[in-house]
Amino acid sequence: MKIRNRLAGTLLCVGMLVCSGCQNETAERAEKAGCTKEAKVTQSVGQDSTQNHTIEKVTSPDFTIEGISGFLVEQDGKVSYQLTYTPREDRAGFLYWDMPVPYDSYAVVDTERMYQLFEQFASVDWKNLEKSKTKDMGQKDTGVASSKTRFTLSYVDGAVSKQKDTAQKAFTILVGKENGKGQYYCSFDGEEDTVFLLNHTLVDGAKNQKPYDLILKIPYLLDIDTVKEVEITGLDRKIMMEHKDGCDKINGKQVKEEEYNALYSSLLQPGITGEYIEKSEKTLLSDRKEVLSLHYKRTRKEYEDYQVQIFAYDEKSDGIQVNGKVFFLINKEEVEELVGSLEDLQEKL
Repeated sequence: MKIRNRLAGTLLCVGMLVCSGCQNETAERAEKAGCTKEAKVTQSVGQDSTQNHTIEKVTSPDFTIEGISGFLVEQDGKVSYQLTYTPREDRAGFLYWDMPVPYDSYAVVDTERMYQLFEQFASVDWKNLEKSKTKDMGQKDTGVASSKTRFTLSYVDGAVSKQKDTAQKAFTILVGKENGKGQYYCSFDGEEDTVFLLNHTLVDGAKNQKPYDLILKIPYLLDIDTVKEVEITGLDRKIMMEHKDGCDKINGKQVKEEEYNALYSSLLQPGITGEYIEKSEKTLLSDRKEVLSLHYKRTRKEYEDYQVQIFAYDEKSDGIQVNGKVFFLINKEEVEELVGSLEDLQEKL
């Protein structure tokens, strides 16, 4: 079976995810490869769903980059994008970061790019900002009162363990007008009568950040040890993969672990080429020409099964739907290569 390597570093993550019992090594090797950064922060912006408590709202934040647990950008009354640290038993630690908006947590976050963004905020001396009372600024319109751009960052004090600690504090920055000197007037939510200045590099970097640039170009990742069965359809004959009790089978025939892992890895190979844009009013999969369908059945009921459908889109790309959501296009040539390798496998079964 031919497996095509398409993104150095990124595909290393995929290959490592099919290795049984090597999650610690996976995180270390992934960080060295530059495709991930081991996250040492914790859950969400706003309400903490893991412990069901309200996060303390602060106007004098004091945190480190290791303590950031969530980041949310709002513009014109809408959330542009959101990043949250969400530990799960069915994922390795370097996959704990999610992007609920705009990708419903299905995209794989590029944590190296994400931490570059966070570094801008962590480098600010928030406790010693030079502040001014708006009443002392005369008739100057800072734009803060009518601000439609907000940044919300949540964090824990110091460094955190990825399993036990939860987000403790959060602050929201209201972004106003530029002052003509490369800075923006800003204030903390809850302290709108006081303004301070932030460099345009920080503000514009967060405000203009494209969510698509914050993800690895992989449509989904599932650790092989959390998947007991994979049902592959859309071919002449169905292929059923079984990974149970230390025994690997393909269509009921026991195979070597290496052969099973190679097949599993090949299913994850087609890479993202762009964001999906609906070309017509047809939005249902039944209206599209299906190329391949994959059903990942998980080892535990609390783990989400994955229903993946690949469908024809244009000459260079196919669309991919994951659990009813369509966000991305994937490489058509790589899909054709995958289908060809599956057809070759069928002849041998």
